Amino acid sequence: MFNTKLLSDTYGNYKCMEMADQTKYDSKKYFRAFGKTQNGDFIYGIKGDPKHEQVLLIENTEMPMWFLYSRQ
Repeated sequence: MFNTKLLSDTYGNYKCMEMADQTKYDSKKYFRAFGKTQNGDFIYGIKGDPKHEQVLLIENTEMPMWFLYSRQ
């Protein structure tokens, strides 16, 4: 999973850096997702990062895993 990338015409290219700790990022993510992958996973911006240098990908499953992506 850590070798995956997100490609966006609007925001640029991102690479998966690590699994994100939900307890650390839950209060830092925006309430509404600003993107969705082809698989239906949600992409959230992080508060305090208006240029979206990092984003969170949260899987659209019953027990979602969280991943932190950084802009390349």
